[in-house]
Order: sequence, then structure tokens, then C-alpha cells
Amino acid sequence: MTALLVISALLLIASGGIKLRVGARTGLGVPPLSLVELLAGVGIAASALTGDPTVESGFRLVLGGVALVLVSSVHMGMKLATRRRERDDSEGVRLFKYVKYLSPQTPKDDPPQLL
Repeated sequence: MTALLVISALLLIASGGIKLRVGARTGLGVPPLSLVELLAGVGIAASALTGDPTVESGFRLVLGGVALVLVSSVHMGMKLATRRRERDDSEGVRLFKYVKYLSPQTPKDDPPQLL
């Protein structure tokens, strides 16, 4: 049971760390569920290494850890999808303004050129 708890703790720590890094790189700030994942991973690792947990308590810890990873991943995915939509919308507006700026307003404003 100790090995399973250590593996789930490492999963929580790795998942929380990756989500913190992604949040920092994309400008989303510090996701609170990622911090909870890190703390839960450290707590599970500490409880697994300091004492011999029973099968029932170990199962509950592993199940809670997996549920936390799942909820945190869905939450982070929703935030990233919203961010991606906002970025795509703003890029479309900027491209439209750029093309509008470069194109002539009316055909009479652009005199024909002789070759």
C-alpha cells in the first residue's frame, strides 16, 4: 500500500507542478487547485512514509487524489480553452483592422497606374 500511495503522491505533485507552470506561462496566474494538488501530494507522501496506512485509508487517499487530479485538469482545460478563444477573437480583429488599413477605401482613391 505504501508504494501505491507514493506513486499517487508523485502523480499529484507532477500534475500540480505542470499546471502551475502552464498557468504562469499563459498569464492565467496561480491556479488554486494546482496548489491544492501539490499540498495533497506532499501530505500523502508524508503519511505514506511516516506510518503504515491501512488498506481502507490508503484506498480513500488514492481515490481522493485521482479525483482531485481529474477536477483540476478539467478546470485548467476550461480556463485554457477560454483563453484560446479570447486570443483567437482578438487576432481576428487585429487582422481585419490591418487588412482594412492596407486596402484602398474606394476605387476612385486608387488611380490606375500606367505601365
